[in-house]
Formats: sequence, structure tokens, C-alpha cells
Amino acid sequence: MLNINIFLKGFYMFIENFEFTNSELYTEMVYGALKDKLTDKRFLDTCNNLLKETTKDDWNKAYGFKGRPAVKDWIDAFIPKAIEKTRYVKCPITSANLKEIYFDYPDDYLAELNQNKQVKLEAGNSLNKNNRLPQLEAIKTNLIKKI
Repeated sequence: MLNINIFLKGFYMFIENFEFTNSELYTEMVYGALKDKLTDKRFLDTCNNLLKETTKDDWNKAYGFKGRPAVKDWIDAFIPKAIEKTRYVKCPITSANLKEIYFDYPDDYLAELNQNKQVKLEAGNSLNKNNRLPQLEAIKTNLIKKI
């Protein structure tokens, strides 16, 4: 869901601003941890907010001079915390309403992820249809010529 080019743009803004060391493996680990849990817009918005709100002194206190955050630090900074939610379910045996407590992400975050998945799915489907049409026409033409 998170585009690699958008991730790299935001990630390199952090490297430039806070001057921490980087490696290809570290970049892949951070991207792997975030890619399925963020939309492009949320990632860039969070990057901009963190860059505006975090001073170099704050960064150095947290990670040491030119230190880099652990992958878990990136997850904590970009992905909302799961919150406690309640729902009522009917017991199939006794028909009693049972209160069920569970943990899940905030509703706005889940809605954003679902909307992004739907948009990408629709874009992929329309692209596949457009790519198939010339092939189907060519096959149909060849069949007609043989008959």
C-alpha cells in the first residue's frame, strides 16, 4: 500500500535532517515493517509533522548523536496504537448478549486502509481489462480468419 518511491522520499528527508547512518538492509527493514500498514498520504503527513516537531536535540537524546531509530521506533511513530473496543455478540447456545472486549486500530485509520485497498483493487482491475481487450480482439480475429 505504501509506494516505495514515496517511502524513500520521506525516509531520505529524515536521513538528511537528522544525519543518521543508513544501509540498504536497514531501509528494506523499515519499508517492510510499514508498507502494508500505511497509505502514501498518511506516511507523508506523519513525516512532515515529525520533521516539524522534532529538533535535533530531541533526536540525539532519543537515539544518540547521529543515531538511527530501531524498526520498532518507526512503527510506533507512524502506525496508530490499537485501542480497546467493545462489541456485543449473541451467544448461540443461551441467546444471551455477551460483552466482548477486543483491541483494534482506530476506525478512521481502518477506513483509510480499506479505502486505499479498494482504490488500488479497482485500478488494477481496470488496468487488466484494458490490457486484455487488444489480446481478446486479436484472438477473435484469428479465429474468424481460420473459419
